[in-house]
Amino acid sequence: MTDDDLDALHALLDTADPRLPLVTAGEARAAVALLAYYGRGGDEAARLARRWSANVARRLAAE
Repeated sequence: MTDDDLDALHALLDTADPRLPLVTAGEARAAVALLAYYGRGGDEAARLARRWSANVARRLAAE
């Protein structure tokens, strides 16, 4: 993954777009688990995966 790819993904996470119901709660929990797995590293992609995982998990807990 290039720095440009990571910058683009960070920008997508920072966008204030409206929320859309695109996945089931089970699919979201599976995504959190996969993102947490990929977030175990120390590089920028892993940090992005941890951030995304935390965002989704926080929203799941609020539901």
